[in-house]
Amino acid sequence: MSTLLSEHDCKKALVKDIIRKLHQGLSVEQAKARLEAEVGSISSSEIAEIEQALITEGMAPDEIKKFCNVHALLYYFFNYRGRFLHIRYFAVRDGYRQYLGTLEVTQDLTAIRQLTGEKRLPDEKN
Repeated sequence: MSTLLSEHDCKKALVKDIIRKLHQGLSVEQAKARLEAEVGSISSSEIAEIEQALITEGMAPDEIKKFCNVHALLYYFFNYRGRFLHIRYFAVRDGYRQYLGTLEVTQDLTAIRQLTGEKRLPDEKN
């Protein structure tokens, strides 16, 4: 059996380590810095897979929920085929605030980046 890990497995191991360190006191800012420097981009499905693996390995689901603060800090923006895209991640919860998963939102900011000047709501005078 090979002891070499795939890039995907290495990424999963790094994210697992970051999640565990969060629960040991690593700040959200430090976690975000580690994610950006060591992991790079990661999809919401990869995060969900890692979270499920941690639960399977015995981490309480409530502990996993704490990682949602890092999800909220994760965002990416880049040019793709002439469009400027912005991707963010949001925690999805039920009516009891139980964590259900992560929502990935992609927004095309191309037109917004071209805005100039100001457009404000008119002053309301009675």
